[in-house]
Amino acid sequence: NTVIATLSDVGIWAVMGNNSVLGGIKPTALSVQASGDTNSSASGTGTYFVHNLNYVMPGNYMVANKALRISAHWRVTGGSGPPNLHFQLRAGSTVLAQHDPGAGPTSVTNNQFGLQWMMQALGAPSGTTNCEITAFGNSNGVGGATTSNVTDMPVALATNGPLTLQVATQWDSVGTGTNTLTLSQFVVEPIN
Repeated sequence: NTVIATLSDVGIWAVMGNNSVLGGIKPTALSVQASGDTNSSASGTGTYFVHNLNYVMPGNYMVANKALRISAHWRVTGGSGPPNLHFQLRAGSTVLAQHDPGAGPTSVTNNQFGLQWMMQALGAPSGTTNCEITAFGNSNGVGGATTSNVTDMPVALATNGPLTLQVATQWDSVGTGTNTLTLSQFVVEPIN
């Protein structure tokens, strides 16, 4: 493709094919998935449930300072006595972020909320590349501390091989009434 750069009143535009954006090339999503599975407190109490939507990041993709945005959008139903709810972002079995928000929402049906993480490699691909993960969230009534990551940073990852990014959730107990958490969407986007 031919790159054409012009100066406008608002800055420099770069044009490549149909992608144009202020200051350069528009990033495209690496993975956009929908219709994930459901973790019910009636059957998934006390252990982490690994949800079925995931993205396999190719080896050597996370070069120094490379950053990704990872988003998980949820639907939650809470009964009259919902148990505590916990979230994890994982790369395979390695926990990148863990959130312990407390009790789920009371007496709601299909309440929507989202969690989002920024992941950045601090070095070149290797068997032990340090990465930092920052969390953002819209808890929408699902506990007040969903953005508090209790995982120590940085996290060492084998970025020279493929890594499966995925989310896992856990209910502490069955609780009272119907308590379910459905992974609606899982999106992975490059930042740079």
